[in-house]
Amino acid sequence: EDIEWMAELPYTITIPSRLLKQPQGSGSETKQDQDVIVVHAGLLPNVSLVDQDTRTMTTIRDLISIPDEVDGKETKENIAKAWKGPELVIFGHDAKRGLQQEEYAIGLDTGCVYGGKQLTGIILPEKKIVNVDASEVYSPINVKD
Repeated sequence: EDIEWMAELPYTITIPSRLLKQPQGSGSETKQDQDVIVVHAGLLPNVSLVDQDTRTMTTIRDLISIPDEVDGKETKENIAKAWKGPELVIFGHDAKRGLQQEEYAIGLDTGCVYGGKQLTGIILPEKKIVNVDASEVYSPINVKD
């Protein structure tokens, strides 16, 4: 029953900017002019939300470019740097890079599960980053030789 419930959950959550505006007289001048999309791993730039692949949304870390004609090496581009909006995308699944803050994308994975690090969150609409120290190592880092 729990698995069926989880299988029906959306892969993204979209928060319209109108819900993130501070009420007048609230004492806050913070204004959120863009919709926010929350996703586990990231989104492909220039692909509409409805056309995003679920595997991409749950596993992506890098965009891999076409191999260089001279040396054949592929360059990896950071999802946060590649996303050009107009929505603000908030994602995780990239502990190796840690906190990423770009104009249109914020990566919050700071490796808490690996211990000695922090769990990172964000308060909207202020885009205030908050942290809590990890109390233990929950999963050791797999080191590949």
